[in-house]
Amino acid sequence: MPPAVPSAGTRPSTFTGGEDATSRPRPLLAVLLLITLCTIVAAATSVAGEDTGTLRGDITIVGQTNLRDGEVVVSFAGTDDEAGNTFFDSTDPHYSIDLAPGDYTAYAWAPVFHNSARVPFTIVANGTTWVNLTVVRQEEVLGTVSTPEGDPVEDAVVQFLLDGTLEGATETDDEGRFRDSLAPGTYELQITKADFHDILQQFTLDPGEVLNLTLEMEPVPKEETVEEFPVMTAMVLLFIVVATGLSIGMVMRQARRLRLAQMKAEAERTRDLACPECGGRVPEGDRKCPECDHVLQVRCEDCGRSMDMGTPECPECGNSMD
Repeated sequence: MPPAVPSAGTRPSTFTGGEDATSRPRPLLAVLLLITLCTIVAAATSVAGEDTGTLRGDITIVGQTNLRDGEVVVSFAGTDDEAGNTFFDSTDPHYSIDLAPGDYTAYAWAPVFHNSARVPFTIVANGTTWVNLTVVRQEEVLGTVSTPEGDPVEDAVVQFLLDGTLEGATETDDEGRFRDSLAPGTYELQITKADFHDILQQFTLDPGEVLNLTLEMEPVPKEETVEEFPVMTAMVLLFIVVATGLSIGMVMRQARRLRLAQMKAEAERTRDLACPECGGRVPEGDRKCPECDHVLQVRCEDCGRSMDMGTPECPECGNSMD
């Protein structure tokens, strides 16, 4: 059979293998795919090969608490100031976290608790580092002040003294309650309010303790209430007392003078006088000596002035000579 002759306008085929030329592999594309795959594998191998260490420890809680899960936090920071937290389950005293190798500092904290001490530690690859931490409840004093009948005492001043130094002060609210945060120690409690007897009491506050006090404050009975005496009234009364005393003294002195005068007059009536000039006797009632006619002299009891007997009053001071 003679060979076929291609028709006009038809391009003779040069493919002899029975395959389409577009399905043959391209060497450049295969190389690129291989390089990409190697890069991915190398990166994964590098990440998987980075070793870490583990930080573990126990948390000790000191003091009364109603902490919920996640309220106790362990914070840590590395030398590059990278920080992180792990939340501690209050029902489980343990904690654990994986960290990259390096130097760190850890501490624990929680609401109404003192922060724990900051503890430095080092994480090594594939190793475990133990750091135990302790948080202590902030110490508080709670109290209620009421009357013996159970009525709350409002606005009472509450003071806390440690070795004579005032460390805290507050006031009771409308329900008679008070509270204050204090450091551990032995305190003297002083509660004062007008018209009430003071409360003086000593108590000791231990680390992590929340102390609850129930106190009674007795009112001062009405008859024991001391009222301030008005100053002006006191001055008036003092003036009256002094004036009365002076008046009584003057009256008593005048009465004494009158009594002496009466006694002297009585004595003179009962005896004769002797003349100072001649020594003769002068009868009672006479002003002159019957022997020498010397006028007898008398002396004023008030001023001591001498004058003739019978002169009605002292010419010096006006004192009556009767």
